[in-house]
Amino acid sequence: MADPPGSVTITGAQTESDCANAIWRDETGGIFSTAVSWPVYLVQADGVQLFRIPWGGVPHLRQLAGRAQSMGAFWYEQQRLFVGLPNGLAPHHASLVWNQPVPPPREWGEFKSANVWVEADHIRLTGLRLEFGLGAAVRVWNGTHLLVEDCEFTGCAYGVQAGAGVKPACHLQVERCWYNNTPQSDWARSWLTWNEVYSSYASSTLCSTGDRPVIIRDNLVTDFGDGVRVSPGVNPAQTGIAEVEGNWLAFGTDDAFELDGAGHHVVVRNNVVIDVHEGLSFSPLTDGPTTVTSNLFWNPVGGLNGSQLKFIPPDSFRGDAGRIRGIRVHDNVFCGEWLSWRGDVEVSDVELCDNLFSVDSQITPPWPHGLEDRDNIYRLPRDRTRTTATAFLTGMNDAGNSATTERTLQFSQQMLQSRPGPRWLKWDETPSTLKLMKLLGIQ
Repeated sequence: MADPPGSVTITGAQTESDCANAIWRDETGGIFSTAVSWPVYLVQADGVQLFRIPWGGVPHLRQLAGRAQSMGAFWYEQQRLFVGLPNGLAPHHASLVWNQPVPPPREWGEFKSANVWVEADHIRLTGLRLEFGLGAAVRVWNGTHLLVEDCEFTGCAYGVQAGAGVKPACHLQVERCWYNNTPQSDWARSWLTWNEVYSSYASSTLCSTGDRPVIIRDNLVTDFGDGVRVSPGVNPAQTGIAEVEGNWLAFGTDDAFELDGAGHHVVVRNNVVIDVHEGLSFSPLTDGPTTVTSNLFWNPVGGLNGSQLKFIPPDSFRGDAGRIRGIRVHDNVFCGEWLSWRGDVEVSDVELCDNLFSVDSQITPPWPHGLEDRDNIYRLPRDRTRTTATAFLTGMNDAGNSATTERTLQFSQQMLQSRPGPRWLKWDETPSTLKLMKLLGIQ
């Protein structure tokens, strides 16, 4: 426990002074290199993360770093670190730091490394800043009844990674934490393609677990790939619910909630989702039951939004893996570009009811065959003059006078008054939260 909260930092980074001793070689064209005797997977320049080139070596680095609006990238090979900083800036004009030695990533790119590695039951982590964890800030390998609260996670694929160890990570609670992989959404917004960002940063996630029970509550997630993952690898014999409640997820380059796999006993409620590529991913969710209720999904004009709900099959049909079933989505507000992203997939026992949709576009038919569409309100196109979430909700009062409309809008407005994340986080002092407050139209 940190006292006061937020005052203790656990990092996997080299010291700034050690990195400052690096001798840089000019590789021409704004690219510089230095000798580093272990693989480098994360680099920051003046506190801002550089993009990790997934393949293609120095030629690809030159290409990306040479684009307009480049925010800086790096490549490592044969004990040399190559960097291309914005505007061709030389490294000795910036403060660069990179990771300490860690175990290499495994076959699928997963890092077996963490700031805190848990192999005990009944552990509580409070008020910590966890940086440069690469694989995870907290990795639960052999433990149950873990509470992680009021922590900040940066520079890692997962804030909390559980369910892939030697025993199920049951009774996990992640509360009032802040995960961010800044500036991931800005890469996708103004410099790199969606595919380029996804290739290296698909697993930028607050929490990934398939075990039960689990509570993920009142967290703040900004600049991420998949915000929350609570279904892969679920053991049907486990009892309990995966409760995802009261979280804010903003600036996501993929799914806010990835609910793939079996998805047993998942409840997603009272969350606020802002400016993400997809809101809900059922691709595919094979069993359920999963309930999504009383959430606000708000995506601004010109934002990252691709679709509100995603119903797509796997790359190849694999029996049950090609089916989506056992889902109820009700009493939510959705605002964005596309209504849904759907494929040729078998859908059954999927119900959408009493939701408010305000979107620009939809495909035909809007939902896959087998989905029950009941008592939803649609507005196409949405009012593009509503530039903040607060203004949008006020305008939605004209969508209809049903009890569902009034109840759902009132509850959404109440959710915007909350402040998730660590109690010690000062919202008026970080770029992510300042941008979020402006976008939502709140003080």
